[in-house]
Amino acid sequence: MRKITLMLAALVAGVALNAQTITHNNSQTVDDGLGLTCQSGGITTDNQFFGVFDLAGDFGITGAWQIDEVQFGVDEVLNAPGDAYNVVVNAYTTDNGNPNGTLTLLGGDAITLSSGDALSVVSVPFSTPAVAPAGSVVVIELLVVDDTQTGFRLGATGTASNDDSWILADACGLTTADTYANIGFPDRWHIMNVVGQDILGVGDNIADLVSVYPNPTSDVLNVSIPANVDVNSAALYDVLGKNTGLVLADGQINTSNLARGVYILNIETSAGTLTQKIVKE
Repeated sequence: MRKITLMLAALVAGVALNAQTITHNNSQTVDDGLGLTCQSGGITTDNQFFGVFDLAGDFGITGAWQIDEVQFGVDEVLNAPGDAYNVVVNAYTTDNGNPNGTLTLLGGDAITLSSGDALSVVSVPFSTPAVAPAGSVVVIELLVVDDTQTGFRLGATGTASNDDSWILADACGLTTADTYANIGFPDRWHIMNVVGQDILGVGDNIADLVSVYPNPTSDVLNVSIPANVDVNSAALYDVLGKNTGLVLADGQINTSNLARGVYILNIETSAGTLTQKIVKE
């Protein structure tokens, strides 16, 4: 039996940076009719679907990672009462690399689907972001229930994915989570993506996470700062320490009127101070 414990996101302090989407899927197209779901008489029974995301091993994410959103494919939603069907999404860590280990709950949210969502990929933003500790293997669970009326199928692709899709459904004899391939469906993989951000923790250097380019510059200097980092002030100084008066606006500094030479960029942020030499050519 799976053991589930709760991990509070507040235990991991830091600033979220660099939004990215991770997925094992090589196609985001929902193939009509490939969705795999345990049903009885066309009505979906209780099902749990899982995706496993080894943050470091599969995606090179070595630090703490904030989960902001989960996306998944929908094949069909039929005969739902009021054309509304709820799916719960949860994020866990696992201690053995698959959904049958000890799962530690990180957070989750829910979405209400309708028939209009068929053959699309839907997004479930987490109202409270979930934080996965460094080195985690994350398990995403989609929980669907038997409401006695709805025929729901999770969206799948026939394009080979980079990892397994998992399902658990007691009504179909699947009392522990197993892969689609192991239960006789090696030709399909459910579509599941996770959107998240790196966490800037104590000791991390914001200079490693901010991009300033091109340098040397001629007309425009681009400054790419993660969206969740607040900029308190930004200034470009000459070598004598005089502020040039140029401003950072929409991620850019117009340097076209600067004289050639060396300047110092100083940006004060909520995650630390960036100081960098800039060459105007």
